[in-house]
Parts: sequence; C-alpha cells; structure tokens
Amino acid sequence: MKLLCGVSMASLALASGVSGAETCRATEADKAAVVAVLRTFYAALATDDLAKFRSTAAPGFSAYDSAQAFDSVEALFDTVKKAHEQGVGLVWTVKNPRVTVYCTSAWLSYLNDGSVTLPGGSAPRPQQWLESAFLEKRQGVWKIVFFHSTPVPAPAPAPAPAPDESP
Repeated sequence: MKLLCGVSMASLALASGVSGAETCRATEADKAAVVAVLRTFYAALATDDLAKFRSTAAPGFSAYDSAQAFDSVEALFDTVKKAHEQGVGLVWTVKNPRVTVYCTSAWLSYLNDGSVTLPGGSAPRPQQWLESAFLEKRQGVWKIVFFHSTPVPAPAPAPAPAPDESP
C-alpha cells in the first residue's frame, strides 16, 4: 500500500471502517422485488405476453424446465405458447419463497403450487414444481439470469385393500 503523508491506505481503510471486502445488506424491499419478478414472469407466460416476459429476463437468460434446456427467453416462451395453442392450460404460483440477496445477486427457491389442464376441457390436475432462480440487479431492476423447474411426482395411488377372507 502506498503511503499518504506517512499513513498507509490500509490504515485509512481500517480507521474508516471500510475493508477490502464489499459489504452488502439485503433489504426486505429487494426480497419482495425478486419474488415480484417471478410472479411477473408467470403472468407474462399465462397471457402469452412476450414483451412482458422479456422484461423479466437478463441478457443471456437460460432455463431448465420440462426436462429440457432452454438457451433463450424466446425458446422457453415459444414452448409454453405452443402448449397454450394446443389447449393446455397452466397455472403457476410462488409459494413459500426463500430469498437470498447479496449485493446485486439474488437467488430464490419456492414451491410452485399450480395445475395443468389438458386439451378437451378436462378438469385441472393439481401439479407442484420445485423451482429456483438466480437473478441480477441491473440498472436498479432485478432480472432472471437462470430459472430451474422440477415437477414433483404425483403421489402413488394407495394400494387396494386386501379382499376380505372371512368365512
């Protein structure tokens, strides 16, 4: 460290309470904003709104969903839009989000408790997904960099009761 009038820069940093490591504090507002981005992400997909969907994603967005890798916003959006065109209805929610914010990075995991309606007007089938996302704050706005979704398997049907063997 260079000396400045006989005082090292390290001494100045220690005296001022500044260290070489960046300190960042997460605010409740940042955590709420991160969750809001995911809710906007789903609202845009539900209404096939590509402009709104793009507004949630960072450049270089990628995702793992439905056992597929998606390397762009458009690739994921087009897959969902095609499902809608075939009559598939999808409902998504963000339940119990766990959000971690550090400086301009955030990650969250949550339960997506929704449903899938197949073509032909069938009743919605409950579906859950375990999901996570990594976001970056760019120019004051949180954007999704990476999204991951894994379906929770439906519970196995209960075994049939054994036949009554009484005489």
